[in-house]
Amino acid sequence: MDLSEVADELYGLVPAEFRAVRDERVKQARAAGDRDLAAAITKLRKPTVSAWLVNQLAREAPDELASLLELGEALREAQRALDGDTLRELSTRRRRGVSALVQQSKRLARAARQTVTAQVEREVAASLEAAVADQDAADAIVAGRLTSALYHVGLGSADTGGDGVGPEWAAAGQPARRLRAVPDPAGKPKRAAAAAAGQRRTREPAARRRASELTPAERAEREAEQQAAREAAAAERKAREIAAAERDLSEAEALAADASSALDEAERQLASARSRRKSLQSELAELEQRLVTAQTEDAKAARELRAAQRSREAATGSLSTAQRRVQRAKVKLEKLR
Repeated sequence: MDLSEVADELYGLVPAEFRAVRDERVKQARAAGDRDLAAAITKLRKPTVSAWLVNQLAREAPDELASLLELGEALREAQRALDGDTLRELSTRRRRGVSALVQQSKRLARAARQTVTAQVEREVAASLEAAVADQDAADAIVAGRLTSALYHVGLGSADTGGDGVGPEWAAAGQPARRLRAVPDPAGKPKRAAAAAAGQRRTREPAARRRASELTPAERAEREAEQQAAREAAAAERKAREIAAAERDLSEAEALAADASSALDEAERQLASARSRRKSLQSELAELEQRLVTAQTEDAKAARELRAAQRSREAATGSLSTAQRRVQRAKVKLEKLR
C-alpha cells in the first residue's frame, strides 16, 4: 500500500464514505509501522460533491473528458492566431461538451444515490470550463483527485490586457488560489505556466522598447492586431456568458417542469380528496336518515314493549285469581264427598 494507491481509492468513493475508509487506511499504515504514510493519508481531504463528480468523470467517462480537453489547446491556438471563426466554432463545441459531461455527472450521481443541487451542477461545469482553459487544471482533473471545484478567474494578458501573470484558480466559494487537488506522490509539480509567465514579464520591457521604434504603418498594424485580440477575447467572454445563460435557462426550465408536475399531482390529490369527501358526506346523510328511522322504530318498539308488559301483568293477575278459585273448588268438592 502506498499513498498513490490510497488516494486513487479514496477519491473514487462517494463523499459520505471518505472519512471512514481514510481512517481505516491510516490504521493499516500504522499497524504496518509506516508512520510517514499514515501521516500523509491523514492529510488527504474529503472532496466536495462537485469535486467528487468531476473525479468520477475522470474514472467513468475518460474518453468524453479527453475529447473536451483536446479543445483547450485548439482554443488557445485560435486565440493566438486571432482566428475568430475557428474560435467561435470551438467555443460552441466546448459548450456542448461541457453540457454533455455535466449531464453524464448527474447520471453518475443518480446511480450512486447522490443529490445534485443546482450549485453543484454549476461547480461541475465551472471545473470543466477551467480544465479547457488551462493545461494544469486539465492534468489535475484527469488525475481524478480534486478536493474542491475549480473556477478560472483570470485569463492572462491575451484575454484581459492584464499583467500576464498567467491563470489563477479559485476553489468553490473561496478567494482566488492555486489548484485544490491531491498531487500524484510519484510526480513532480508542474511549473510550465509559471515559467511562461516569467518569460512574458522578462520580454515586456524589450517589447515596449521595440514598439517605440515602429513606423506609423507598423504601429497601426500592431494596434489592429491588439484590437483583434481584444475582440477575440470579448467574443470568448460573450461565449462564456452565453453558456452560463444557457445553463441558467436549462435550470429554470427544469425547475418549471418540476413545479408543473408538482402542480398536476396536487390537482389530482385535490380532486381525489373532493370526491372522497363528497362520497363520505353522502354516506353520512344516509346514515343520519337511517338513524332517524331507527330512532322512530325504537320508540314504537318501546311503546309495544310497555303495552306487552302491562298485558303480561294483567294475565299474571288473572291466572293467580283463577288458580285460587280452582283450589277453593277442589276443597269444597272434597268436603262434599
